Amino acid sequence: EGSAIDLAKHVLEQCGLAEHTDFVTEHSITVDGGRLRPDAIVRIPGNKQLVIDAKVSLNAYQAAFECNDEDERRRHLDLHARSMRNHVQTLGAKGYQSQFEDAPDYVVMFVPGEHFVAAALEHDPELWDFAFHNKVLLATPTNLVAIARTVAQVWRQDALAQEAREIGRMAGDIYDRIAVAGDHLKRVGAGLE
Repeated sequence: EGSAIDLAKHVLEQCGLAEHTDFVTEHSITVDGGRLRPDAIVRIPGNKQLVIDAKVSLNAYQAAFECNDEDERRRHLDLHARSMRNHVQTLGAKGYQSQFEDAPDYVVMFVPGEHFVAAALEHDPELWDFAFHNKVLLATPTNLVAIARTVAQVWRQDALAQEAREIGRMAGDIYDRIAVAGDHLKRVGAGLE
């Protein structure tokens, strides 16, 4: 679990997001019935927040990988798929997205490898749809890179838009000042005449 959180943090940072500025890790909030502690919360322009969870258990997958017997391997991979499904259900029930004001209508479930998701989907082909219906987005490192790069790009666009607004405001100030200076010059000209 800790390495999955570290990997998610690394992916976010590699895409140009800065911890404590663009995202925070392991931030807990108090809600009715206890505390929630998502692994990362990514800030999105417009005061929005994207919640990321990286706590999926991969023990059954590891056990399958270590098996020599094919039937035993299949049994562990079935358990792996069930474990992923159960975690999706848990995340859906927590309703992270409803606990954070201005969060999108889903939570990102980060899985630290494409092969973990592929193995689960092979043994539970309905898992993706099940996650979607539970408002959970399964994200591998590749998906998380795409998400993080998109967020970083949106931040850059937001910064450019703010700079453009500031340039527009300054241009308006300069225009007003030139207009005032022009009025003063007219008065000076009238006085000289």
